[in-house]
Amino acid sequence: MAMRLFIYCAGGLGRETYDIAANANCNRAQWSEICFIDDDTTTKGHACGARQFTYTEFTSDCLPDDSRVVIAHGEPRVRRMLADRVRSNNFALGNVVDPTARVSPSARLGDGVIVFPYTYVSSCAIIGDNVLLSVGSGVGHDTVIGDHTVVSSLVSVSGNCLLGSGCYIGTKSCIKENVRVGENTIIGMGSCVFRDIDPEMVALGNPAREIRRNVDHRVFTSSKFCSAGVEYLGQQEDGNSQQPSDRRQ
Repeated sequence: MAMRLFIYCAGGLGRETYDIAANANCNRAQWSEICFIDDDTTTKGHACGARQFTYTEFTSDCLPDDSRVVIAHGEPRVRRMLADRVRSNNFALGNVVDPTARVSPSARLGDGVIVFPYTYVSSCAIIGDNVLLSVGSGVGHDTVIGDHTVVSSLVSVSGNCLLGSGCYIGTKSCIKENVRVGENTIIGMGSCVFRDIDPEMVALGNPAREIRRNVDHRVFTSSKFCSAGVEYLGQQEDGNSQQPSDRRQ
């Protein structure tokens, strides 16, 4: 059955993801149509010329059996919440892998993974659900990356590392082999990580040092959230004292 791909969020990252999916389709026909989900109607017709649905339209007009969703947002906590929202409506996440990326046959990709151009995932690496691997990043052998984590452009993660769920690894950072980075931790851009970093921390520098706790779980102080999820995110944060749980513990 031909699948339709829905890119959840029609901003810059969404348009980049569209390009990757379209390029992959040229190599091997995988998606019958590539569309966007976003409640911001001002972006309709401007996101790569693709069709755009509000979230309500998506859930009412589309079927889980012939649809797959990827989350195109750079905030790990937003990625987690939007993935949970999609799954709560019985829709599955799909993978988008650029043709220039190299993924070892022994590596494992979870659901909802986006792999940007010129990225390398080495042997026996395990990439969790809803992970973003940006341009030119490298993941070493036997490394495990937790769900909803964002690995930015030109990051090098050495072998046998563990990155917890909900991490954000800034551009051009390097992580030494055998290092553990705790969940919901932010590594600042250009950092060199030589030792373990505790969960829920912000760390940066060369060598990277923990400078404060990641209290609000936000990377970008002025981030424009995907309009399709703003109301939902507000309900989650205002009405629930508990964050959505991670399926991979």
